[in-house]
Amino acid sequence: MKRSWSLRAALSLLLALTLLTGVRPALADGINIIGTVTVTNSSYVNVRTGGATTYPVVTTVLPGSIYPCIGTAPTGWYEILLDNGQTGFVSNNLTSFAPGGAGQLPGGQDTGAIRKTISVTYRTEAGATLATDYVTLLYGVNIVPANDGKVPAGYTLVSTRRVTVNVDRYGTATPGSVVFTYRPYSVPVTPPPQTAAQVPVYYRDVYGVTLNTQLVSVTPGSRLIRPNAALVPAGYTLVGPADVVVSVGSNMVSMPASVTFIYAQTVAPTAAPQATATVPVYYMSSSGAYLNVAYLTLNPGIHYINPDNALAGAGYVLQSPSPAVVNVSAYGVASPNSVSFVYASVQPAPPASSFDIPLRYIGISGDPLYTGKVTVYQGYNTIQADNSKVPSGFVLNSSATVQVLVDSNGVANPKEVVFVYRPSSAPPPQTPRPGVSVSIPVYYIGVSGDPLGQDTVTVYQGANSVRANHSKVPSGFVINSADTVQVAVDAYGTATPASVTFVYRSASQPPSGGGATNPQYLPDFVKTRPNPGSYPVYTGPSEGYYRVGNATLGGGTIRVYGQENGWALIGYGLSNGGYRIGFVSMSAIPADITPPYLQLTHIPQNNVSASLFVDDPIVSTNRELLKRYEGGSPFIFLAYLNDFWAYVEIENFEGTGQPARGFVSRRSLGV
Repeated sequence: MKRSWSLRAALSLLLALTLLTGVRPALADGINIIGTVTVTNSSYVNVRTGGATTYPVVTTVLPGSIYPCIGTAPTGWYEILLDNGQTGFVSNNLTSFAPGGAGQLPGGQDTGAIRKTISVTYRTEAGATLATDYVTLLYGVNIVPANDGKVPAGYTLVSTRRVTVNVDRYGTATPGSVVFTYRPYSVPVTPPPQTAAQVPVYYRDVYGVTLNTQLVSVTPGSRLIRPNAALVPAGYTLVGPADVVVSVGSNMVSMPASVTFIYAQTVAPTAAPQATATVPVYYMSSSGAYLNVAYLTLNPGIHYINPDNALAGAGYVLQSPSPAVVNVSAYGVASPNSVSFVYASVQPAPPASSFDIPLRYIGISGDPLYTGKVTVYQGYNTIQADNSKVPSGFVLNSSATVQVLVDSNGVANPKEVVFVYRPSSAPPPQTPRPGVSVSIPVYYIGVSGDPLGQDTVTVYQGANSVRANHSKVPSGFVINSADTVQVAVDAYGTATPASVTFVYRSASQPPSGGGATNPQYLPDFVKTRPNPGSYPVYTGPSEGYYRVGNATLGGGTIRVYGQENGWALIGYGLSNGGYRIGFVSMSAIPADITPPYLQLTHIPQNNVSASLFVDDPIVSTNRELLKRYEGGSPFIFLAYLNDFWAYVEIENFEGTGQPARGFVSRRSLGV
């Protein structure tokens, strides 16, 4: 649904006339979102009040940001809905547009005819109804704003001002109604006119950790802002610019919108001050409606936050992963600085389209053991192997799960599900190759590091795939790590990694790290200095992974996140001022450091919009690995780094035939 410029002008004129006559106009029906806009420019993009550069700037948005689109201007500019509820226009030359909403569904159904009328209730915090209204919504995503003119004078809104409502192909609205909550106030307070812009000033270390913040009032004009050394802990030295020019217009909009000063730690503090952090815990509906909020006071350290479902209210079930992990620094800085739990309204789901595809269980020579069908639904489906389908004396020789994606046309990929089994008396097959061979140990351990079993496999010169042999662990345990590890053998018989470790958990325990349905953050890092020497750095835990140029670790302070199959995931600074996160051999890590085993998910995930793939999410994007992928590109989702970055893997990086690991924005990945 595109709103014409002339219609917008007419509505603006009508609003002005009604305000002059003292009549408050009723709000129009819900604002339909016609698609999404992604910022493709490599630097900040201005958001303006109209569709041309002659209009004032409202704010700026980051590269890679994604916003709902609610209309277009004749100039081709897009009107977007900002996170704070404001609207503005961005240039179509600096952004890309993905349509959504009106159109046709499979079967020729015209979405333009799909409408739904829902009730909008205005009530007090005590539950007393102040007014009831009705709005008509179109197919797709709609924004329903609160209309203060519906409530009596003397009340102020205390809930969210805008609620997102989705109307599906069956005309079902989610949520089915909207409630806005108001609180009475005794004396209306008229805020004084704003005479200065409040510019946030951030003090951060080279790793992006916030050391302190302040607000600086800047009157219209230009002002030079310098850092206040008293706001930075002892032992830190300024390494970035020592001053920044900030300009404020007559509309009190500052350019830039914030200032950041970068510091490096030169002297370790003798005693870190103890401070607490107050972390808000938000309870939100899946449509974006505010349900409740609680505040937690946390001491320094890692905290696992579980939701209080009673705060969400009756009729809602938890939809987001739990617990949430919050790390509080010694200076009382929480990361992330807030937690959100999302709840789904308990409503009957519309009938889902289902499809049957072939299901086959075969032996390693291809002989059939069982043939049947499995029912899959539109979207992602995880099919689990059922060992009871095959005769006794056979064990699984392939992956225990298969991901099937069914598109809107009912086309499944893959078109069939196949599980491969081998006789339990036969060892996992290896494909001998001419040349050098070497035997390496394979360790089977529990999530807490306790040994469960051990084996030895022969690997050959070149690349090898070593698969977990589940028969080597006691019954009642299931694999909790990747079930295949790449091992490279050089011409001298040196295997990298020199050993392979598979991690298992008790079948009665939830997957460590969240499993395929609940990915978690990478472990908290430990700072140390590597052992003397030079160590090649790869994007993944073997020499079979892509290596950025001649990436080498040669000293300095490093961050150690965890280990995987004899390799350590580390972060270290570069001579060009950048930063890299990659894998080095565990031989580079001092003996007194025992990194935790990485518990990663391996979820196929296509990005929903254009994204940047980097190995430097800490200081700046590293130009050696900076690649741009368009929407729909395939990734393997492994874990979260923080609230902005997701840790992913690409199976064939830039046609090299090698996998690569790195980071893309969570927003572009849809997580």
